[in-house]
Amino acid sequence: MKTFSLGRNSWLTVGVLLLALFPFCLTLYAQDSSPIHYVNVSNATPVAPFVTWATAATNIQDAIDVAENGNTVLVTNGVYASGGRAVYGTMTNRVAVAKAVVVRSVNGPAVTVIQGYHVLGNYEGFGDGAIRCVYLTNGAVLSGFTLTNGATRLSGDNGREQSGGGVWCESTNAMITNCTLTGNSAEYEGGGAYGGTLNNCTLTGNSADYDGGGGAYGGTLNNCTLTGNWAYYDGGGAYGGTLNNCTLTGNSAEYEGGG
Repeated sequence: MKTFSLGRNSWLTVGVLLLALFPFCLTLYAQDSSPIHYVNVSNATPVAPFVTWATAATNIQDAIDVAENGNTVLVTNGVYASGGRAVYGTMTNRVAVAKAVVVRSVNGPAVTVIQGYHVLGNYEGFGDGAIRCVYLTNGAVLSGFTLTNGATRLSGDNGREQSGGGVWCESTNAMITNCTLTGNSAEYEGGGAYGGTLNNCTLTGNSADYDGGGGAYGGTLNNCTLTGNWAYYDGGGAYGGTLNNCTLTGNSAEYEGGG
């Protein structure tokens, strides 16, 4: 077996090369381990892992996919109405937050919109092609968005595929803050929201067609406003949850509990 050794000059050359590469390696490490991933629907040059505004993703899901638990996905102004992913069955979510990350807008719900999809020909948008706005797992946070035009399937699991037109949450450990949920519909329960903890949110013009909770079903609502929501059976505004310091006006139900 032959062995090779480097002379003094060769070792010096290797050392110089390593020193030259060191800043580049640090940059790669910083990008891969960045706690913030950026999203701009109008960006012309998206490059994963989206760690600067210049390389921001153009849809929210791409940034979530490269994020790690504890990271933040920061979203600037725009209407986010493309893409989709199923979590349970074939119920598609425009944005599926299946990690414990914070998804936050820069400038709030007035200018940052996540838009689902209503099936054409159905007055409330239900159907196999409908798209819910957002799915949130335990530990996930959604802050500062308008969720609109979300809808559910007409068939499949009642709770997971036919409920939560605006947002569907695994439990109260999923949090929605400073959001507006409007014009969403569910075939079964929770036209605006199903489960979760909602803080300082506005729920307006949402509906549940079969059961209860036109605005919200289950979960905990703190300092929220529920206006003009409707349910076929129970709880036009909210049903089956806990409401703290909330305002309910102009909600209605076909059978019981307009508010």
